[in-house]
Amino acid sequence: MARRDYSRSPGGPGDLIHAPSSWIDGEVVFEHRRFAAPRADHQSSSSSDLSHHRFVLTEAGETSRTRVLIGGRTIYDGADCPGAVSFMPALSERTSSYWDADLRFSCLWVSPAIMSSLSKGLRLMPLPVVNGDDQVVGTLLRSLSSALAAGRRPGAVYVEHLAALALLRMADPGPDPLGERSPGKLDQKSLGTVLEYIDANLASDIGLSGLAALLGLPTDSFARRFRATTGQPPYRYVLRRRVERGAALLRATDTSISEVALTTGFSSQSHFTSVFKQLTGTTPSAYRRRYRPGS
Repeated sequence: MARRDYSRSPGGPGDLIHAPSSWIDGEVVFEHRRFAAPRADHQSSSSSDLSHHRFVLTEAGETSRTRVLIGGRTIYDGADCPGAVSFMPALSERTSSYWDADLRFSCLWVSPAIMSSLSKGLRLMPLPVVNGDDQVVGTLLRSLSSALAAGRRPGAVYVEHLAALALLRMADPGPDPLGERSPGKLDQKSLGTVLEYIDANLASDIGLSGLAALLGLPTDSFARRFRATTGQPPYRYVLRRRVERGAALLRATDTSISEVALTTGFSSQSHFTSVFKQLTGTTPSAYRRRYRPGS
């Protein structure tokens, strides 16, 4: 049976390749794992104790056979291959068996508490997805994996938005609980409350659910209304305001670029530089030289 490590992440088959990244006090966790059973012997692991919903992107490797049972009933019997996407709801009583396994995969764990805050009436599919072909979820997981591998740690508002999109792909929306065909817009007072909060907390890890809570709205409804009002999703607006604050500091002070990055809520100077160049077309150092030639 594969070793499981619950001290650093929610759990799961295989060994952690490196320490996982987490947001919102562990409500959302992202990790890389490797699972290997090089002989023809099959390896089994029970997952009935998983506390989080689990998305898996198989990045590399394969199995000659993978068999997944739910409540003693086989729901998948085939092979694992790169690019496949799987989803396992929290508390699923699953038993999985693998033959000739050598897999490297990414896992996104999302707490049911986050799920309940996304939208009233949102319902998960009753059964998991095993080795599916969901290109949207696959792209979301690959983008997060690439950002972390490059040393860019996205903020909570971005990761929470990503988790919401992934969960919505696995949901049965049913009737719209708000009766809305269009998202509507935030009124000026509500928008002002949110924008003032963002500006006052740029150095903090601003979460999407926290912004929604300011107005007493479900997270998905808030995100749609915010975009309809401002023309951009909340995480993009937060990034733009952080870059604008950083640009003001570069123009007006001699504060080091690394300190400017931390002051404006970026996890590192490299992350700040990457986003700054993306939004302004130049690097922070070049921007500073333009406005402060003697610095």
